[in-house]
Amino acid sequence: MRENPLKALMQRLDVSAGNWIPIAIIAIVAMLAYYVRPWFHGLVMAFYKSPLTLFLIVIIVVLFIVYTIIKARALEWQYKDTTRFKRYQTYLSLVMIIGIVAVVCIIPLYMYSGYYMDRSLYENTNYIDIDAMPETETIRFLPLSIAQRYSLDVFADPQYTLGDGDLVKEQGRLYWKFPIVPEGALLYYTKKPQGVISVAADTSAKETTATMEEMDVGEDIGITDNISWRIYKEDMFCDIADVYYQDDLVIVSVIKYKFKLIGRYPYFGGVYTIDFDGNVTHYSPEEAAEQPWGNRVYPESLARKQVEVVNTKNGLLNMWVYHEEMLEIQDVYSGGNQQPFMLDTDEGLVWMTAVEPRGKSYGLYKIFFQDAMTGDIYTYSISGDSLTGPRYSVDYVKKTFPNFDWDSFFISEPRPIIKEGTLYWLVSVVHADSAGVTKQCVVNAKTSEVIAFDTDRQVREFFKGGEPPPPTPPGDEAIEQIRQKIDEVEALLDELKSLLEQLESGENG
Repeated sequence: MRENPLKALMQRLDVSAGNWIPIAIIAIVAMLAYYVRPWFHGLVMAFYKSPLTLFLIVIIVVLFIVYTIIKARALEWQYKDTTRFKRYQTYLSLVMIIGIVAVVCIIPLYMYSGYYMDRSLYENTNYIDIDAMPETETIRFLPLSIAQRYSLDVFADPQYTLGDGDLVKEQGRLYWKFPIVPEGALLYYTKKPQGVISVAADTSAKETTATMEEMDVGEDIGITDNISWRIYKEDMFCDIADVYYQDDLVIVSVIKYKFKLIGRYPYFGGVYTIDFDGNVTHYSPEEAAEQPWGNRVYPESLARKQVEVVNTKNGLLNMWVYHEEMLEIQDVYSGGNQQPFMLDTDEGLVWMTAVEPRGKSYGLYKIFFQDAMTGDIYTYSISGDSLTGPRYSVDYVKKTFPNFDWDSFFISEPRPIIKEGTLYWLVSVVHADSAGVTKQCVVNAKTSEVIAFDTDRQVREFFKGGEPPPPTPPGDEAIEQIRQKIDEVEALLDELKSLLEQLESGENG
């Protein structure tokens, strides 16, 4: 009779039923860990992006185990053999010395690795100098804060709220897009996203549309229907950079990492699209740029990082001491939108980052334009006359309207406009409740001149070469503020006159 090969193998390995139990448990735990691997993404990526961290932990663990074993052997021979005991004590001292040397060597290297990875990213980025700035194609009139307010007026469901908004270009127009997501701990597990609200950004008027359709996969839901779960199931060694909504798709841009000696630096790893039925498709960066929705696939965070790492250009000592050609990205946190700015130009969508020289300066130093499809980055250096940056443009608007009650109004989001080679900042004066734009102010970055407009049409006509609008007559609120100021000045004059009369009568007496 022919022998059963499986039975023969078990006998050869001496595997009994009792020995199968721990093997089965290990196998089950391994399969479970593999299934829930997205939960460990953060930990895995921490070691993946910084191998020195893992190396240091392995060294410490190995040395601890070796030290424990040698310590046990030393105690075993402490009263039996003095010679062996002393030998083991020497081994213990040697292990401690190795541990101290390893830590002393690796920790400074670990601290240096951050700079080294930034420097690697800088060296692997091609910065192309340009002599002229791209021209603005479509003006964005609507700040993010007002778009959020407009979108909240569209639906009224206590079980849902809005996710983060992103600016996209769709069918030739600019839109703010907000997903409708569940609100609440229990609803996080039981409900699905209910669609997307679109708010037109190329007008300050309230123009909203809602695509009400349940999404099988989305943001802010759990567990296996979450976007991060699906993406990290596909690729564990990437980071989700941007998630936005366009053409009835969820667009997910990811960042991957290249190894260089002691760490990894980031690069654009492509795009995943998820339709409302939950189907996931991956596109390489080149493939994504060819898609109809591929006009802003390059990650915003990576675009900003590639500007920040320019500071590594002249070395670490320069960053610490000399600060030659050092730059700073100065954000204006009025309305919740930071640099880089999404700018629609005659060359397509670009990420624009305006930087100032390091230190106390408000003038612009350079402007970086990064293609939102390919990631190609262009550098425009400011020469000759200085240009006002986004921070100081806010101050010029406030200076133009000294009688505004700035406790009830705020400046929202300076947005760049480039026309005929001139940089302007479009600054919106917004009521505190973000119910709409009170005024649109255009600040000429070269002259710092401020021109105020009441309508979008006036702004468009101005950039088409029209005359600036006449000053708007002050409203009732402004007139009342002026009258109060006059009354205060007159009261002060009366007090001064009275004081003068008292002084004169005292001298005569």
